[in-house]
Amino acid sequence: MMTMMMMMRTMMMRQEQVKMGYAYLVDRLLLEHFN
Repeated sequence: MMTMMMMMRTMMMRQEQVKMGYAYLVDRLLLEHFN
């Protein structure tokens, strides 16, 4: 049970990191495009 909870938490954290990474890339692309 405990291991399952830890795995779920790590997966969620990884998903958040991926979302942040995509937002960062989009911001960079937009800045490069408009400048």
